[in-house]
Amino acid sequence: MEIAQFASFYNMGQNCTAGSKIYVHESIYDDFLAKAKEMTAARKTGDPFDEATIHGPQIDQKQLNKVLEMIQSGVDEGATLEVGGKADCKEGFFVLPTLFSNVTQDMKIAQEEVI
Repeated sequence: MEIAQFASFYNMGQNCTAGSKIYVHESIYDDFLAKAKEMTAARKTGDPFDEATIHGPQIDQKQLNKVLEMIQSGVDEGATLEVGGKADCKEGFFVLPTLFSNVTQDMKIAQEEVI
Protein backbone atom coordinates (compact mmCIF):
# COMPACT_ATOMS: atom_id res chain seq x y z
CA MET A 1 0.00 0.00 0.00
CA GLU A 2 2.83 2.41 0.83
CA ILE A 3 4.31 1.96 -2.65
CA ALA A 4 0.94 2.62 -4.28
CA GLN A 5 0.56 5.82 -2.22
CA PHE A 6 4.05 6.98 -3.12
CA ALA A 7 3.54 6.28 -6.83
CA SER A 8 0.19 8.04 -6.85
CA PHE A 9 1.14 11.20 -5.04
CA TYR A 10 4.84 11.65 -5.86
CA ASN A 11 5.26 15.20 -7.22
CA MET A 12 1.52 15.82 -6.70
CA GLY A 13 0.82 14.47 -10.19
CA GLN A 14 2.84 17.23 -11.86
CA ASN A 15 4.81 14.91 -14.10
CA CYS A 16 3.97 12.04 -16.40
CA THR A 17 5.45 9.39 -14.13
CA ALA A 18 2.72 9.46 -11.48
CA GLY A 19 1.16 6.04 -10.91
CA SER A 20 -2.23 7.63 -10.36
CA LYS A 21 -4.27 4.71 -11.68
CA ILE A 22 -4.21 1.55 -9.63
CA TYR A 23 -6.01 -1.62 -10.64
CA VAL A 24 -6.89 -3.82 -7.67
CA HIS A 25 -8.09 -7.42 -7.79
CA GLU A 26 -11.62 -7.82 -6.50
CA SER A 27 -10.50 -10.31 -3.83
CA ILE A 28 -8.62 -7.54 -1.96
CA TYR A 29 -10.52 -4.49 -3.23
CA ASP A 30 -12.49 -3.61 -0.09
CA ASP A 31 -9.49 -3.91 2.22
CA PHE A 32 -7.26 -2.03 -0.22
CA LEU A 33 -9.79 0.79 -0.61
CA ALA A 34 -10.25 1.15 3.15
CA LYS A 35 -6.47 1.40 3.68
CA ALA A 36 -6.07 3.77 0.71
CA LYS A 37 -8.76 6.08 2.10
CA GLU A 38 -7.11 6.11 5.51
CA MET A 39 -3.65 6.83 4.10
CA THR A 40 -4.86 9.46 1.62
CA ALA A 41 -6.81 11.35 4.27
CA ALA A 42 -3.75 11.34 6.55
CA ARG A 43 -1.42 12.99 4.01
CA LYS A 44 -0.41 16.39 5.41
CA THR A 45 -0.45 19.23 2.89
CA GLY A 46 1.70 22.28 3.36
CA ASP A 47 5.09 23.87 2.91
CA PRO A 48 7.34 21.36 1.13
CA PHE A 49 10.29 22.60 3.22
CA ASP A 50 8.50 21.50 6.40
CA GLU A 51 9.60 17.95 7.20
CA ALA A 52 6.09 17.09 8.43
CA THR A 53 4.61 17.88 5.00
CA ILE A 54 3.92 14.96 2.74
CA HIS A 55 1.93 16.72 0.01
CA GLY A 56 3.08 20.06 -1.42
CA PRO A 57 1.34 22.58 -3.68
CA GLN A 58 0.71 22.70 -7.41
CA ILE A 59 3.09 24.92 -9.35
CA ASP A 60 0.61 27.74 -10.09
CA GLN A 61 -3.06 28.75 -10.34
CA LYS A 62 -3.34 27.32 -13.86
CA GLN A 63 -2.27 23.86 -12.67
CA LEU A 64 -4.48 24.09 -9.59
CA ASN A 65 -7.46 24.83 -11.83
CA LYS A 66 -6.55 21.99 -14.16
CA VAL A 67 -6.43 19.51 -11.28
CA LEU A 68 -9.73 20.74 -9.83
CA GLU A 69 -11.38 20.53 -13.27
CA MET A 70 -10.19 16.95 -13.64
CA ILE A 71 -11.55 16.10 -10.20
CA GLN A 72 -14.90 17.67 -11.10
CA SER A 73 -15.02 15.60 -14.30
CA GLY A 74 -14.67 12.45 -12.20
CA VAL A 75 -17.57 13.50 -10.01
CA ASP A 76 -19.68 14.54 -13.01
CA GLU A 77 -19.06 11.24 -14.78
CA GLY A 78 -20.10 9.16 -11.77
CA ALA A 79 -16.89 8.06 -10.07
CA THR A 80 -17.06 7.89 -6.28
CA LEU A 81 -15.03 10.65 -4.61
CA GLU A 82 -13.71 8.90 -1.51
CA VAL A 83 -11.31 11.51 -0.09
CA GLY A 84 -10.27 15.08 -0.88
CA GLY A 85 -11.41 16.58 -4.14
CA LYS A 86 -11.08 20.27 -3.36
CA ALA A 87 -8.56 23.01 -2.85
CA ASP A 88 -7.00 23.11 0.59
CA CYS A 89 -7.68 26.38 2.42
CA LYS A 90 -4.04 27.41 2.64
CA GLU A 91 -2.22 30.26 1.01
CA GLY A 92 -0.88 28.83 -2.22
CA PHE A 93 -2.00 26.26 -4.76
CA PHE A 94 -2.90 23.26 -2.63
CA VAL A 95 -5.27 20.45 -3.56
CA LEU A 96 -6.24 17.97 -0.88
CA PRO A 97 -4.94 14.49 -1.72
CA THR A 98 -7.77 12.94 -3.69
CA LEU A 99 -8.96 9.38 -4.12
CA PHE A 100 -11.67 8.06 -6.42
CA SER A 101 -13.20 4.60 -6.62
CA ASN A 102 -15.64 3.08 -9.09
CA VAL A 103 -13.85 4.65 -12.04
CA THR A 104 -14.66 3.15 -15.42
CA GLN A 105 -12.43 3.14 -18.49
CA ASP A 106 -14.67 5.59 -20.37
CA MET A 107 -14.19 8.37 -17.78
CA LYS A 108 -11.86 11.27 -18.42
CA ILE A 109 -9.98 10.59 -15.18
CA ALA A 110 -9.18 7.09 -16.45
CA GLN A 111 -8.12 8.20 -19.91
CA GLU A 112 -6.15 11.41 -19.33
CA GLU A 113 -3.21 12.49 -17.22
CA VAL A 114 -3.39 15.65 -15.16
CA ILE A 115 -0.36 17.42 -16.61
